[in-house]
Amino acid sequence: MGMPINRFALLTLIGVSFSSLIGASSAYANYKRCWIQKGVATINCDPADGYYFVKEKDQYKKCNVANGDLTNKCKQEDGFAMFLTNHRWYQCPIQNGIKTDHCSLADGYHVIFVPHLPLL
Repeated sequence: MGMPINRFALLTLIGVSFSSLIGASSAYANYKRCWIQKGVATINCDPADGYYFVKEKDQYKKCNVANGDLTNKCKQEDGFAMFLTNHRWYQCPIQNGIKTDHCSLADGYHVIFVPHLPLL
């Protein structure tokens, strides 16, 4: 039996909370490509290849992700970033390094941050 969605959402929330503490280049970071339905990540996740937006000095930068880890290749670029709010994933446009207010509930495959924590 898989992990309940609520438990997965809780672990994801913990990971997002600690992501600013452990830093973008930390070995603890784990980025997954997950199916998200109506803002809720399912357990159908694999190590990600793609990109993830990281906040640096009040600016969001688009960073490459390879095999679930952030690379050092980041640059300011427009796109869509993922944000966890009230246990739901939202997709928000990033323009000139700034998050806009035109967010929508995420659906489909997206790269999200998932912590390396032992299952409790």
